[in-house]
Formats: sequence, structure tokens, C-alpha cells
Amino acid sequence: MRPVILIDFDETLIDTTEIKRRTLDLFLGSGAKLPAIKHALLVIRPFAPEKVLHLLFPEDERPKRKFFSLFKRLGEYNYAGVELLLRRLQESHDLILLTYGDPRFQRLKIRQSGLRPFFKKVVVTKDPAKVEAIVKLKKKGAVAILDDAEEVCKAAPKCNLPAIRIRRGRKDSRYFAGVLRRLNRIVS
Repeated sequence: MRPVILIDFDETLIDTTEIKRRTLDLFLGSGAKLPAIKHALLVIRPFAPEKVLHLLFPEDERPKRKFFSLFKRLGEYNYAGVELLLRRLQESHDLILLTYGDPRFQRLKIRQSGLRPFFKKVVVTKDPAKVEAIVKLKKKGAVAILDDAEEVCKAAPKCNLPAIRIRRGRKDSRYFAGVLRRLNRIVS
């Protein structure tokens, strides 16, 4: 059995900040008021677009169509260098995508990214710290995790799993080459 690397999705492999910016612009441009948007985002956790859209626009299907059109172009939100990182890791490891969120929305973003073929398995959890999933996957050969969330990177070592915290914001191939070097030092 090959060693397993757990990899987060949002803000690790794709630019979720840009998705959030475009979503807010769409909601405001479709007539929703900022207090109503904030309320919807507080009540519906994790973010489930269909529920939020129904709450904000109960009688109007146009915002829903506009929202889902944000995910038509393959790989549009992927960070530069992600495919190379995944290709290199895949040479000697099995990769599992471990992501937090609404399962339906996560699968939409994963499909849009075009990155699904790199992963042996996709695990979507509604636990932001991912603790239960990490424990289960550690037993199945996980040797490290890459994630942008501080709470995950603090929880993983408690499960005897080294973590590399991925910075949030724009990244490029040089950044991911550095991540690969750090990961190789940890798992070697």
C-alpha cells in the first residue's frame, strides 16, 4: 500500500476568495441587500448555494442560473502550479481530497476544477476541523496533510499526522515547489 497524502481543496488548490467575491457581486447585483446576505450566510453553515439562493430569492430563478454559470469554465479558479504539485505527489503517494463543506457544492467545485482524476478518493466533511475524518484516514495510511485552515493544522498533529499549512491567497508554481520540498522532508 502506498502512503497517503490528505489535501484540502478550498484556498489550498482553488481560489475560493475569488468565488466568494463573485458570489457577493452576483447577490448584490440581483437585488439582495447586504444585511440579508450576511444573515443567510450566518444561518446556513456550511455554505449551501441552493439554500442561500432560495432564502435570498425565493421567487426568482435567475440568480440561481447566474450563480451556477460561475462554474462553467474548467479550472478557472485553480491556483497556478497546482496540477504540477498533484502530478509530482501522485508519483509516489495516493492522494485523498479531504474538504469541508456542503457535499453537493464541493462536488460541483471539484468537477469544475478538473482536478478530480488526481485523487484516489474524495471525502467531504461538515466538521471544519476534520478531526474524525483525519483519524479514520490516518488508519488507512495517511502520512501528512496539506491544509490552509489553522484549526486543521493544529488538530492533525494531535492525531499523529504531520501538517503543512498552506498560505491563503494567490500562489504559483514556485510556492507549490516549496510545499513539495517541505513535504518530502516530512515524509522521507
